[in-house]
Amino acid sequence: MSRFRLIVAITSGVILLIASVAGIFGFAARNLAGNIEALEVISSPKPVAETGPLNILLMGTDTRTDQGGGFGSEVEYGGTGRSDTTILIHLSNDRKSAIAVSIPRDSVVNIPACTKEDGTTVAERTDLFNSAFASAGPACTVKTLETLTGVTINHAVIVDFIGFSNVAGLLGIIAYCVFAAQTAQEYTYGTLRNLLVRQPGRVRILLGKLIAMKIFALILVVIAALVSIGISYFLSDRAKVSTELWFTSEGFQEIGKTLLNVSISVIYFGIVGMVLGLLLRSPISAISIGVLWLLIIENLIGAVKPVTLEWMPGNQLSTIAQGGSPELAYSHALILGSSYVFVGAIVATVLFSRRDVAN
Repeated sequence: MSRFRLIVAITSGVILLIASVAGIFGFAARNLAGNIEALEVISSPKPVAETGPLNILLMGTDTRTDQGGGFGSEVEYGGTGRSDTTILIHLSNDRKSAIAVSIPRDSVVNIPACTKEDGTTVAERTDLFNSAFASAGPACTVKTLETLTGVTINHAVIVDFIGFSNVAGLLGIIAYCVFAAQTAQEYTYGTLRNLLVRQPGRVRILLGKLIAMKIFALILVVIAALVSIGISYFLSDRAKVSTELWFTSEGFQEIGKTLLNVSISVIYFGIVGMVLGLLLRSPISAISIGVLWLLIIENLIGAVKPVTLEWMPGNQLSTIAQGGSPELAYSHALILGSSYVFVGAIVATVLFSRRDVAN
């Protein structure tokens, strides 16, 4: 290897490493920021000084509304949902220690009269604790707990399903890197000429490689699904999560839909990697540029101008894996993402058929 190629390889590797690390942090930061929404849960919040006791009520809701369709029917499980998990967190005066108390969701308690978001009032009654959230929202849960205990709640936090849905996009990044590397290395190692001697049909070779890598991607998705479901089932008892609906016909239907969406997304990410591998003819360059765009540039542009994420290719493919999102409809992501992949594949195929195979 010449000195110039060695310098290029080392420089590209350093850029890839920096881009990957920065991209992971950027990806995590954008997803975290995108999952946070400020709500007026406490009607008259009590001022909190830098020191002094602080009480935070953490509520987990099981609503499927605006969750992307991959977590159950919005018709059956939509609306406000129920606070199946409610934890009161108390921070000490000096902020050096904390105590967390879980409130049993099925406790029969007196629920005070609460006002809903539409201005209507729900009458006082005796009912299960988590029905306060379902009947009048998180503010009613806060009011109920304050009435029962006399403890002042300073802040409230609500967690829903969407916070756990973006992990599937990481499988797509892995598929992108594998497809790009496997395609571009044929130029780097000079093996493409040997393949063309045995099989002159360039498009046929391309289709063969695509089919082989699609099989790899599907195996990757299935393994990830089996591991995820197995770990979730193993930890369900400890987390006090009921699994009785997981393995019903509806449960299998939801699992199947999720597998389909993730598979489409992963294969699309892989095809994009294959396209860049064909265009750039260098594994390091294809992976570096792709990871840089998907994990950093899109995040930066989206942070400055969120509306642009509706058209970013990486965001479309990630949204397909999620089954849609509150910000982007599944149909929009599927149509636009498919268009990007189709156009890129056509351009790459034409160029591959006509360009010289020398690197």
